Amino acid sequence: MAEDVQDCLKKLKELREEVNWNIEKERRNFFDRFHQLASGWHGQLPNLRDILSNEEIECLLMESYVYYTGGEAGNDADITDDRYEEVVEFVARSGYKDEPNVVEGRPPLLRTTAIHRAGKLYHCVIHELFEIYDRYDLNYSDESGVTHFHIACLDDHCVDVVKRFLEHGQDPDCPPREEWQKKPAVVVEPPLHLALNRCNFLVSEALLRGGADPNLASSRDGSTPLHIVCSSWNVELVEMFFGVCNELGRRMRVDARDWSGFAPLHLALIFGFKEAAELLLRNDADPNLADGTGSTPLHYVCKKDEDLWRDDATFARMLFEISDEKHRPVRVDAVDSKGRTPQLAVATFLPNVVDLLLDRGADLSTFVFPTESQLDRGFQEYENKLDRCRLRVISAALAIVENLEKRGYELDRRNALTIATFFAKHELFEKPRDFQERRWRASDEEFKAKKLTIKPGLTLLDLIRLRPEEEARRVSYMDYYEFARHRVLSADKRDLRRAPRRDNSARILPTLGAGLFLGADAPSTADSLLRDDRREADERGSVSRLLGRSAKLDLRR
Repeated sequence: MAEDVQDCLKKLKELREEVNWNIEKERRNFFDRFHQLASGWHGQLPNLRDILSNEEIECLLMESYVYYTGGEAGNDADITDDRYEEVVEFVARSGYKDEPNVVEGRPPLLRTTAIHRAGKLYHCVIHELFEIYDRYDLNYSDESGVTHFHIACLDDHCVDVVKRFLEHGQDPDCPPREEWQKKPAVVVEPPLHLALNRCNFLVSEALLRGGADPNLASSRDGSTPLHIVCSSWNVELVEMFFGVCNELGRRMRVDARDWSGFAPLHLALIFGFKEAAELLLRNDADPNLADGTGSTPLHYVCKKDEDLWRDDATFARMLFEISDEKHRPVRVDAVDSKGRTPQLAVATFLPNVVDLLLDRGADLSTFVFPTESQLDRGFQEYENKLDRCRLRVISAALAIVENLEKRGYELDRRNALTIATFFAKHELFEKPRDFQERRWRASDEEFKAKKLTIKPGLTLLDLIRLRPEEEARRVSYMDYYEFARHRVLSADKRDLRRAPRRDNSARILPTLGAGLFLGADAPSTADSLLRDDRREADERGSVSRLLGRSAKLDLRR
């Protein structure tokens, strides 16, 4: 073993003597041979200072990163190349420690190190590099203003490094030095922002407990830490943030707006992050705060249901219920900059939200039925998922009309034509091109065995066999909507794992609306829609029948 160590030392010294550090090709040849020697080293590791100077070791750590990974600041590194990591580990295990130069009695803090070079992108070596650059009383900064402390906050594995910096008096907010404040183009995010953006739970908590400002706004976009955690979709992170701030008595500006006008509550609702929205509301976030476009939180819950299978009123109910507890009424008729009220839930096919708004006092007398273009915009979220959500969109639209009429809204010819044209334009009543009726004859027994229920006491197979007048009496459009949301199209339902979901939708469409809905002549085709397309032509009803009205609307006038 001793011979192996001596042999390795001899080879390393020979490498050092042969290289001309001023020639790039020779330096890179040295890096390769150094890596080969280090990866096969046996026995006690050398004291590198006995062989290489501080400057040469610094060159090895700095330049071999670029050579092995191709990574520069701002570029992607090849993280599949392990050679640089192995070089850093060898240097760290050898016990080498960086010794800064002293100028006028103190080391200069403006100094780009291997931590700056590799740490921004090649996170797996950060901790090992901090074993080499272990002066936690010296927070080196590169020319862009990024410091060692910033880099440490990029990786949860460096939480011990972050704590050591804080123990040595490091300001957890790491404000830019005066010389960098004169360069407006240089924007460095605060450490807490960096940690939260990467969902670094341990580092974020250490920073908060170390005194980091939970309300500090980014000089890049005005976002605060709350903006970040409330759009993170990380429940543990947001709960930790609120928990630590409340424990330490740190007041959070829950209604702070970024430069785009968004408050944390707006972002939580945009991203569908229910837990964050609830925590914000319970910590006194304003339920009526408008963003830069005049949209309130209620506008956002009415704009879109990102989860096609969730109860579409989940967020709206939460908003109303917590606001009631806080005695802060939600303004149900708030108008945004485009003149829209939360009644835009009609155009986004959210029937439960529409019902809730009406229950909460939305003014139906000022309600304006959506135009075709507004329905088109509301349909965009579903357009690429049509095979999975065809039945949901149709049933939602008709359930909304059905419920509006129950509340006293008078549907007119123009409204009916708008719906008919919308259905025709998007071919919502078309059967999938590859739908085969014989598949249903073969799968009837499967459905019977599975007993898929439309509503208590009525299976899907029962529904298919009902006569139109009986079906209209027993099943509402809301029943169809709930069935579509819960059962027909949800891919995670075990009882439908083997069922043809597209065919489910195609088979039930005749009972819901009627046959093939062609878009060539919207008024006439709209008038021909039926609750059951198996009836003869002379039995065909009108759009008023489709929309659940007793009076016939002649769309051809």
